[in-house]
Amino acid sequence: MGTPGRKPKPTALKKLAGNPGKRPLDRAEVRPRAGVPAMPRRRLSAEGQRLWRRLAPELAELGLMTEVDGPAFEMLCVHYSVAVQAARQLREEGLTVMGTTGERKHPCAQILREASTAFRMYAEQFGLTPAARARLRVDPGEDEPSLQEYLAELLGAGVSAE
Repeated sequence: MGTPGRKPKPTALKKLAGNPGKRPLDRAEVRPRAGVPAMPRRRLSAEGQRLWRRLAPELAELGLMTEVDGPAFEMLCVHYSVAVQAARQLREEGLTVMGTTGERKHPCAQILREASTAFRMYAEQFGLTPAARARLRVDPGEDEPSLQEYLAELLGAGVSAE
C-alpha cells in the first residue's frame, strides 16, 4: 500500500516547471527510454489516431513521453475520441430525447461528461491542461543560442537587418 498524500509529480514535469519547490530532484526515479510508443491503430478511432500523431511527438520531445507510456496515452486518445463522438451526436440529435415518460436528457450528455473527465485526468498526467502548462517552463538547452546570439550570428554572416 502506498503512502498517503499528494501523488508525486514526474521529474520531467518538475524540470519543465522550473522545480518550483526547489526540492532535490529524484535521481532514483525510473526513467524509461524517451520516445514515441507504437500507435495501436486497430484500437483507436480516426480522432484518436489524429490526436496521437499530433501530440505524441511533441510530448516525447519535451521528455514527457516514453516508450512505456503507450497504454496511458492510448487511454487519453480513447477518452478524447469518445468525447468527440458524444459531442457530435449531441449536436446532431439535440440535448434531449423522447423517453417512455416524456422528454429527458440525452444519454450522450453523460457519456460526454464521463469521457471528458477521464480525458482531463490523463491529460494532467502528461502536462496537457492549461493549468499544467502554466506551471511549465521550457529551459533552452545549453547548445541552443539565445535570440540575441542568433541575430548577432546572422548579422555577422552578412545578413542585413534592414
